[in-house]
Amino acid sequence: MPFLEGLPFQQGERKDCCVIASDIPPQLQRSKWIWPGHGLYDLHNGYAQFRKEFSLGSIPREARGWITADQCYQLWLNGALVCRGPARGYQESWPFDEADLRPFLRRGRNVIALRAYNCGHSTFGYRAEGTAGVLLAAKIGRLEILTDKEWKCRRQTGLRRDTVPYSLQLAGHQEWIDLREEDPGWMYAGFDDCDWEHSPEERLWNAPPYMTLEARGIPLMDETRITPEALIGIGTGKSGRNYLTLRDLAVLRAGENLRHRPVTVGNPQKILVPLGKTGHFQSFLLDFGKVVVGSPVLNIAGARGGEIIDFLGVEHERGLVPSQPTNDHSKTRLANRLICRKGRQTHAFYHHLGFRYAVLTVRDNAGPLEISLELAACGYPMAGAGQFECSDPLLQSIWEASAHTQRICALDAYVDTPWREQAQWWGDARIQAWNTFHLTGDARLLRRGIRSLAGQVTPDGLTFGHAPTMAHCCVLPDFAITWILTLWDYYWQTGSVEPLETHADRVATILEYFQNHLTPATGLVSYDPRYWLFLDWTTIQREGQPALLSLWLLYALQKLEVLIPLTSLPPHFCDVTLRRKRLSAAIRRHLLRPDGLVCDGILPDGKPSGQTSLQAQTLARLCHLRGFRVGHALTSLLLPWVRGENPTHAPPSAYWCAYPLDWLAEEGFGAEVLAFLRRHWAAMAEYGSTFEDYDPDQPSPGRISRSHAWSAHPIFLLARILGGVRQTAPAWREISVRPQFLIEEAAVCIPTPQGLVRTRWKKSSSGVSGGVNIQAPSSLRVTVD
Repeated sequence: MPFLEGLPFQQGERKDCCVIASDIPPQLQRSKWIWPGHGLYDLHNGYAQFRKEFSLGSIPREARGWITADQCYQLWLNGALVCRGPARGYQESWPFDEADLRPFLRRGRNVIALRAYNCGHSTFGYRAEGTAGVLLAAKIGRLEILTDKEWKCRRQTGLRRDTVPYSLQLAGHQEWIDLREEDPGWMYAGFDDCDWEHSPEERLWNAPPYMTLEARGIPLMDETRITPEALIGIGTGKSGRNYLTLRDLAVLRAGENLRHRPVTVGNPQKILVPLGKTGHFQSFLLDFGKVVVGSPVLNIAGARGGEIIDFLGVEHERGLVPSQPTNDHSKTRLANRLICRKGRQTHAFYHHLGFRYAVLTVRDNAGPLEISLELAACGYPMAGAGQFECSDPLLQSIWEASAHTQRICALDAYVDTPWREQAQWWGDARIQAWNTFHLTGDARLLRRGIRSLAGQVTPDGLTFGHAPTMAHCCVLPDFAITWILTLWDYYWQTGSVEPLETHADRVATILEYFQNHLTPATGLVSYDPRYWLFLDWTTIQREGQPALLSLWLLYALQKLEVLIPLTSLPPHFCDVTLRRKRLSAAIRRHLLRPDGLVCDGILPDGKPSGQTSLQAQTLARLCHLRGFRVGHALTSLLLPWVRGENPTHAPPSAYWCAYPLDWLAEEGFGAEVLAFLRRHWAAMAEYGSTFEDYDPDQPSPGRISRSHAWSAHPIFLLARILGGVRQTAPAWREISVRPQFLIEEAAVCIPTPQGLVRTRWKKSSSGVSGGVNIQAPSSLRVTVD
């Protein structure tokens, strides 16, 4: 690409992948990749187990471990889960984790146990390179433990491997395990592993495809245990045909009687299962109270051996009938099976799933059983100081549902939903980063995502809509522009331009793509039918020369024009200023109407569109487009839409409406925004998390997620309207405070790089009692309007 000429070598990029990096622990560099069997053979839906025993005379002051696996691992020490990982990435620079091992050690015999998994194929969160492995190093006092041929390992027994995936997008298959063949004691010291093998091969830490390693860059996921809030239904029925052999457990259960009877008295922590009949089932419907994320754990007592317990996770139930569609696009099938061994047993299913309701189906139990379900819950650490309190119960519930949704949609990456996909969609991620900045102030997850998206591109230079991914149908040109805008978002939050300097080559390839898709006659960006032009989840113009695409590009060029002088990049980098001027002129010439509104684009026949979408006006305002009439757009389009008086021809989705709602809030129309949120987010607040769109039963029940953080933007909207806090300079060095006194009282706390910002106010009969109480660090300039 011509714009790459003369660029300095960028920080974080590798000229030689085999160079030993100084930030890779030397112990890890001495470890070897190991895997049972041949690492290139028969990987499909494969689990592997690894063990290493060692003795300690005393507990050392420090014990650190560094661990990774391809595809993923769970690390156990003396039967306790230490961590799971690694963060998603690319094998050429595979991420590793660091863990504190000391809390799990004991005097005498200890054992490190690993359960690792490789699905054997690519997904929406993993790119397969045809190999697998585990790499571990530990420094426990003076003792050093490294993976090598001395470790014991095996392909895990008792698992069926021909089960279906959890969904089209998720990186895992339904787990079907027979505990009669699997001794859970393998995680403990003293287990007899004499029939286990030594790894038949060992590879250097930087052998292909793992040319180097990189630190995770984000914290390990939090690990907690939670239990269901209620047992709400019990059902019975005859097991479906081929229930012993059918490889899709969710379809099996959907074809059976899913209706449950209400439970008046029931203990969700201890389910007493009466004697059953062969060929029949007893079903128990449990509610966790809101959508949760983690690995289901079954604790069973009284088993005679051979009893079948099926788990099914769903987001929704109606009339005590769990919603398990069989024909949705994603083919979501969150189901597992456990076949009991004799006696008391516990099994933690491997993969972390997102669901609210759990269906436990017990089959063929020749005696009574006692069962409890737990969730080994996991998620990105988000216990930050961000808070919102107000006197309006509905608005308070909306904020809490939004905050909960943001937390469950942050794992090792920002994910669209933990239920169906767990994919790192980048349009979603931008909204989620704004949410996070108001909850924790943490920019690390955004920074890692920026790197992930930069790592996978089309031959003509576009980033994918999410990454890492095998989804060639998910190249979204507008999300490539969004990726550039998140370089600005990172700078705005932190004051750092490092991501732009590091990924300047990716910026150049994206801009080169759009340069090649400008229509010569107009200078506007044209539709590329090879790719999915998203723009918004609505009926907006996409073909021809859509206004939104050119406006998004103009907005990104404007932000780059501010950022580039702050970097070490050449001032003329990518001719950003020239491109911005030409594109702005083209938009004004061909899309700006005489009434000062922007039309939706140039149609395929070359004529201007007769429609003026709310989205196009919103972007024109963000771009401060010369000649655009802000007041006319507000009175003719935005205010009628937000008031529900005159629906626009392409109403913004629950995701995209974040942009016009924030504009309206900034213009002082907070009352209208709050009324809009009350109308459209009330059902979300009652459910406990925000939906993918306003009505999750449209277009069809079970297709729309009820745990989607792209619509959790009330987190920052409420802070800006009622708290009145709006950032006005990079790194929160300046803020304005202008609350809109629309309810009786409100308070916010926002964690910023400068420290906590708090505002609080309360109405009285004579106005706002005592004015607005503002607490902010001295390093932060506050303007009160």
